[in-house]
Amino acid sequence: MIKRLYFSLLLGIVCFVLLYPLHAIWLTNEPEFKVEPLVDQLKQASFDTFPSLLEKHTQQAGFYVESNEQFLVVGTVYDPQQSYAFTDAKGQSVFLVVCPTQYQAAHLWSGMVAGCSLAIGYLGFRFTSKNHSIHLPAFYERQGLAQKLFLCSVAAIGICFVAYLGTYRINQVWIQWYQENVTQQPDITPFQKELRSYAKTVSLTTKNKRIISQTIQKQIDSQYKSVSIANDKKWINIDPAWKPKELSQHADSDTYGFSHSFLVQWKNKKTWVYVNTYPELYWLHKMMIGEMAIIFSFYVLILYAFMKKQVRIIQTLTNDIAYLENGDWSHPIQVHGQDELSQLARQMDEMRLYTYENMQTEKQVIQANHDLVTSMSHDIRTPLATLKGYLEILSLKKGEEARQEQYIQRCLKKTDELIDLSEALFKQSLHVADQEKMYIGRIRIYEIMALLKDQIEDLKKRGYDIQLTEMEPQGSIQGNLPLIHRIFDNLSSNIIKYADKKRPVHILIKIEKGELYIRFENFIAPKQDVESNHIGLQSVQLSMKQMHGTYFCEQTKNYFLIVLTFPLCDERAIT
Repeated sequence: MIKRLYFSLLLGIVCFVLLYPLHAIWLTNEPEFKVEPLVDQLKQASFDTFPSLLEKHTQQAGFYVESNEQFLVVGTVYDPQQSYAFTDAKGQSVFLVVCPTQYQAAHLWSGMVAGCSLAIGYLGFRFTSKNHSIHLPAFYERQGLAQKLFLCSVAAIGICFVAYLGTYRINQVWIQWYQENVTQQPDITPFQKELRSYAKTVSLTTKNKRIISQTIQKQIDSQYKSVSIANDKKWINIDPAWKPKELSQHADSDTYGFSHSFLVQWKNKKTWVYVNTYPELYWLHKMMIGEMAIIFSFYVLILYAFMKKQVRIIQTLTNDIAYLENGDWSHPIQVHGQDELSQLARQMDEMRLYTYENMQTEKQVIQANHDLVTSMSHDIRTPLATLKGYLEILSLKKGEEARQEQYIQRCLKKTDELIDLSEALFKQSLHVADQEKMYIGRIRIYEIMALLKDQIEDLKKRGYDIQLTEMEPQGSIQGNLPLIHRIFDNLSSNIIKYADKKRPVHILIKIEKGELYIRFENFIAPKQDVESNHIGLQSVQLSMKQMHGTYFCEQTKNYFLIVLTFPLCDERAIT
């Protein structure tokens, strides 16, 4: 809320600074008030008739007239543009100051500019409040923490400077409005009485100038007041401890505040005393204190926003780590930006992914072992039950010798099956145990072809008709050569046990869609005395998964198909 409010306020100030030049453009186009004809009329009239003549022109200007220890103010007097000295019809010296009122209308433009700035600031507040966020440039997001802090400091200084320009313009508008609309002059009667009483006791000379200045300085009841004493064409100026130059920075001339003049009788002479009061300075200083506080808050807010964002990132990282402490390694660690905190979060997320993948692999291995033991318990129970039945029959010692010999051979056959099952179980346990320490590297396809052709030669010696189709594959894969050898051994064993020798075995190897494609296809023998435990196929599936390959198997009553695919390596990466 505070962030959006400051953003809207800053947006309004920037718009005010950019639109305020319209004020100067309006002034240059406004017709200038012609003073010379009026001065000619005043020269032909007496001082007593000046008010009636000047009242006719109050819409165009304000007037200050001084003549023979008398002064006259008609209209609003501020920002004097022209001054004239002449004699009236009675021969009296007249000093005339003309203040054009075109600047009063110029404040209408200033009000419109201020209104537009407030409207734009409000729209900015509404825009950021409707689920819109202020996005920082991509250049900033790519920097480190030290560079970001430096950029934020530079941006804060720049924004404070723009805000200062805006307040400078606002102060100008406020001073002009005050001078035009606040006409109630401060009461200086007590000071006037006190000064006249003091003047009767002292002579006004050059030697007493310092003592008189110090005494009057003590009598001045406000720091926003100055006194000037005419002394033989020289001036004795008594200002506050600081001279009110701040107001002159926001006004177009040195004539501001309210001026009071009166005669004072000293012991040796009679002189004019001019008292200038500056009530607008009081409010200007209050405004400037508030403005400086707002400008400083801009700087603090920007640095606070930077620190808060970094703390929020650290809190997010802490919350994500809490998930890991509770055992949820699947929860990702969020990464924001490219600074040092982002690099830390990215490295921790990579560590989390590595650990999570190892945990998942471990779970899969445990599940595979569980499935294997469950399957083996069923496969071992069947031949054991059969073997027990034959042995019970033989223990009765009944029947012909030929019949008993047949039972003995069946028992031996079932014993061989149990041996095969135990060996398969032992190999599978070794295979699972070797997963974590297995090396996966680059293997040329011609090395795989050499292993496959050795298996084919062995099958041909056993009487199988092997039809090999190879499309001269080139390239390499990521894998483990002994593991691929074990895969081919399992598939060859599967062919020897179940394939029909009377029909050919088809093997196809080719490159397709960026993968090495190996296909085994055979027909199943009509009569099979060997029961399948599928351990070999489970081992093939697990090995292919370990090398990031794919495994597909299809089996019917008379037909068996298995397809292996390996992703190819990018040959350009080989050095």
